[in-house]
Amino acid sequence: MLGKIDSPLNQKLAQVKWGEFKVEELFETQKISNMLSQNQVQDSIGFPVYSSESSNNGIIGYTNNPEFICDDKHPIYITFGDHTRTLNIAQKSFSVLDNVKVLLPRISNVRILIFIISVWKKQIPNLGYSRHWKVAKNSIINLPVKNGKIDFEFIDGFVAELEDQRV
Repeated sequence: MLGKIDSPLNQKLAQVKWGEFKVEELFETQKISNMLSQNQVQDSIGFPVYSSESSNNGIIGYTNNPEFICDDKHPIYITFGDHTRTLNIAQKSFSVLDNVKVLLPRISNVRILIFIISVWKKQIPNLGYSRHWKVAKNSIINLPVKNGKIDFEFIDGFVAELEDQRV
């Protein structure tokens, strides 16, 4: 059995204070009024259509008429594949197929969202090909805190360091 790797980044995680946050504090579930069917999806060109597939970042095809518009007011959305527990960051207008939840994050920093959804996904048990949203939406996400609030500066810096190490 491998022991925990003693690295500067692991040390930083061990030294930070952690707080618990509900999913609803971090994301707002969006109503889907125009769920597409597979026969409405094109193979190429247009705006992405997300499914609950885990391959290709959940994108199953394209459409010319996106339901969710990424703009200055809403630059980022998160899609959640109900059967696969996949979480994808959408920064381009898009639509969805069945079994996908759309979430509007209350934070629009991509690095911070990468950290949050990575932590969140670990909280969602694999129930096989069942619907996972019932469990996912009630998850408690542990995040670094400073003065009782999410420490966005720490999270952003931590992910930046990870990126620097990997690039």
